[in-house]
Amino acid sequence: MKNIKLKLDNLDSYIQLVRKAILYIIIFEAVLVILIGIASSNLYHEKYATVFVITLILSTLIYVIILAFKYIYQKSIPNSIVDDLKASYELQALNQKYERNVATNQAINSTIDEIKRIDTNSLIHVSSEADPNDLLKSEIDKALLPLKKCLDTIFNKPNAKFTLGIALKDKKRKLSADTKISSNYIFRDDLDIGSTIDERVFTDDNLTGWLLELQSFFKSCINHEEIETSSFTKGNSLVCCPIKINRGFIGQIGVLFIISDMDKSEIPADAKSIVIVFTNLVATWMELFMLNVLSSAVKNIGKSLTDAFTKKEK
Repeated sequence: MKNIKLKLDNLDSYIQLVRKAILYIIIFEAVLVILIGIASSNLYHEKYATVFVITLILSTLIYVIILAFKYIYQKSIPNSIVDDLKASYELQALNQKYERNVATNQAINSTIDEIKRIDTNSLIHVSSEADPNDLLKSEIDKALLPLKKCLDTIFNKPNAKFTLGIALKDKKRKLSADTKISSNYIFRDDLDIGSTIDERVFTDDNLTGWLLELQSFFKSCINHEEIETSSFTKGNSLVCCPIKINRGFIGQIGVLFIISDMDKSEIPADAKSIVIVFTNLVATWMELFMLNVLSSAVKNIGKSLTDAFTKKEK
């Protein structure tokens, strides 16, 4: 940035110099042209022909030198500054792109590490004492932490506001004997709208305003099974990606959604691909989690039956 500022200062100095000198240059050139004209018309003067010839040659030579100097100076100095500015901006853009790619890859790797971190024995112990909803919210919040932190980087918009969440439609599958998973989880809410996005977004046919718009996007995303990117209320934008888990006795349908105060045109071309990667990782994480909690429930039921049978024998 310092180099770019220096180049801009140099360009500004050059412009100021040209503005100050242009009047004097015009006057001097006008004098030379007049001298050339006078000398040209008096080349055959009886007494001063030699003087006029010398004046013509010198005036013409000086005029040509001035024109050549102006051409070279005007061509080389501004172009060199502009070329340097272009090179500086291109280098800065490459550095930003590299830093963005590094940050994104680190976030993806951190999410993968979080998936690997799942400890079945630990989950079984905890899930036997805790509400699966609270456990799922707590654990998936950890898995999405890298995504939450780098949303500004992924969307290449520092200080942008985001609401990040997961909306789940299929609630038929139970995590335990009497507990179903909740509909929605909000993990980042800069826009302060998360509390309004509840299970009605899938079940209520009488929604109005932006909730109706959100419902349409979610349904379209799930029905077409592809990521949706769209403008969304007053200059905001929406990106939602379908979540689909189908393991026979374990199934879940929903979307991972990101609402931002950015215009749709500002969203980088590769942001959709990055969101798809994170959504697939989250779906994998949820599947493993649900399998582990189901395993815990089955084990607890088995243990209860075994204990009851043992007591009955005694």
